[in-house]
Amino acid sequence: LGYIALISFLVCFSAIGNFYYYKTYHTKIDVFIFGLKDDDTLAVLKIMWQDYPVILILLACILYSFACVKLSKKLISLTIPTLRIRTLIVLHIVTLLVVILGIRGSVGTQPLKETTIDTTQNQSLNHLIINPILALHYAYVHYNNAVHFEPVTLSEGITLQQETFPIFFTHKQGVTTPVDSLAFTQSPTPTTQSTQDSHMHSATHVSQTSPHVVAVLMESFALNMLALDNAEHFDMLGSFRPYFESGMSKHKGQNDFVFTKFLSGGNHTAASFGLLLPIAPHSTISLSTAKNTKLPLTPIDVYKQAGYDVIFITSGNQNWYNLGDYLMTLGADAIYDSSYIAQHYPQSKANAWAFGNADEYAFALATEILLKAKKPTFIMML
Repeated sequence: LGYIALISFLVCFSAIGNFYYYKTYHTKIDVFIFGLKDDDTLAVLKIMWQDYPVILILLACILYSFACVKLSKKLISLTIPTLRIRTLIVLHIVTLLVVILGIRGSVGTQPLKETTIDTTQNQSLNHLIINPILALHYAYVHYNNAVHFEPVTLSEGITLQQETFPIFFTHKQGVTTPVDSLAFTQSPTPTTQSTQDSHMHSATHVSQTSPHVVAVLMESFALNMLALDNAEHFDMLGSFRPYFESGMSKHKGQNDFVFTKFLSGGNHTAASFGLLLPIAPHSTISLSTAKNTKLPLTPIDVYKQAGYDVIFITSGNQNWYNLGDYLMTLGADAIYDSSYIAQHYPQSKANAWAFGNADEYAFALATEILLKAKKPTFIMML
């Protein structure tokens, strides 16, 4: 009974805590909860005491715990008929199988895990679906595995920007100033009014003839696969062949270009993607304490300042490496993933599998977006 009292108290407390955590941070319990340990603990506790009905929450948890103990007492006192040993063995095996299935949550390829919370277009529901105790476990794993970032001064930050992205800065007589050309404007003080003005100014560079831009990172599709390509017997390029072959050779009036002499940023998709969009050397940045920090001079920032709509499409799950939330932090206008594709193209469900939808529907969605676009659009696809 003591165990039941403790567990029921924790379950109730975590559920209420999860609600208030979402109300404050607009996400399920994540790595920021460890700020209670890493920051000024007394100051954080003082803020919690002032901002939340702590006494009321504790009383509710105690009442719930008391009710669970009373109910358990009644259940324990019930008279259960004696069963034959064979029946007991069968019941135990069935119970064990049901528990295993409940824990796994699936008989398919993918068990229930953090990325499977994306079940609806309503992000509030998605974040509240997950069990708060399990969310705390995931947060603890991310906290232990995450890289920890040390803050730098504003002057150090500006110097780093200048050294890393020299294309955005000009050097005249020892003075470095931001460049305002090619529709790119970057101010070294992101929080000042002048930056907001420069954003507005850079948007004026966009015209109706500015091209849409689509970048596609094809997971597990490297050039070595094309060694198997044969136009007659094993066509891997299909209707893309004329563009690909045209881009492989230099000729007058060339419109297509194919480059083959490059290496991916990392040995797995997350590392390659991280070096393309947030330009981060750590693929876990989207799971770390830096996940709510908007980074300057990323491709998203560059296109946003140039007046583009920025859209991310994946035929997989947007909760993979918390990409959906993180790319919105970086400035993306919209995120579309497998759950949206399944809803938007019901026929895609016939080809869906454990890791998402068939890629053809992601391309169909990108085409649809571009045809309806009212302004220049940058689409990043995974």
